[in-house]
Amino acid sequence: MKYLCFENANGLELLTVGRFVAVEDYIHAKRNLTDAVLLLGVEGECPIEQDGKETVLKKGDFRILFPNMTHYGTGIAKSGQSHFWCHFNLPQQHIICGEIKASELKKKGYVVIPQYSYLNDYSKIFVLFSQLIDSSESDIYNRRICCSYLEILLCLLSDSCFLQSKIQTKKVTVRLEEWIRFMDFKNISVKYLAKELGYNANYLSRVVKQESGLTPIEFINKTRIKMAKNLLINSNMKTVAIAEKCGFTDEKYFLKVFKKYENVTPTQYRNAFFRKNLNKV
Repeated sequence: MKYLCFENANGLELLTVGRFVAVEDYIHAKRNLTDAVLLLGVEGECPIEQDGKETVLKKGDFRILFPNMTHYGTGIAKSGQSHFWCHFNLPQQHIICGEIKASELKKKGYVVIPQYSYLNDYSKIFVLFSQLIDSSESDIYNRRICCSYLEILLCLLSDSCFLQSKIQTKKVTVRLEEWIRFMDFKNISVKYLAKELGYNANYLSRVVKQESGLTPIEFINKTRIKMAKNLLINSNMKTVAIAEKCGFTDEKYFLKVFKKYENVTPTQYRNAFFRKNLNKV
């Protein structure tokens, strides 16, 4: 795998950005561009090959398509497939290299981003992409703001991938978060959680606190709010339905917890990202 590395963002320039939604089955076009492209999967699957390596862009995946390298679809992407896309010029002093060199540069403080990876929690990236789109569509287009958003986006990708390489040190909270995401539950207790995950209740409380700095209930609520944020900006569901889907039986309590973690109401959060730049096949 190749890595994009840069120490400063001099020359980093946003060209265009948006969100793609397929209205029918398609195959990604064969292209060789002079600019770089960042893709973030939202729905469905899109198989793409670059530099002799085939990968499938799925929800939570990102891909960097490097300039002067041919990329193309290797199979059919179904109707409904969707992803964010961003064309940009690379920093002037960027380096594209292999893993060993990238590891050395990371230790020196460089921004280091793999050619492709999966993000366990891509909600921040999703929100930032939405902000970047909104800024690019603003009636008063501010190039500096857009380039700053792009720089932050690339830095977050770098940090997210680095943190994921350390994820084995947080095994309990990883299991707990996955369980919260895929299980439908409302009335819970630490004792119930411990039984479901095969832990002693005291042990679960202690380890979750060590790994996250939160109590199990606080960790659950924070995970639920992450789920709610994704639904707020990626669906038309009403707030009461989102609250219920994320495990809150009381809408007022949901509003209270949401504002505690986000400092805004769910409606204010949704309104901040209601604009979407959608292009269709």
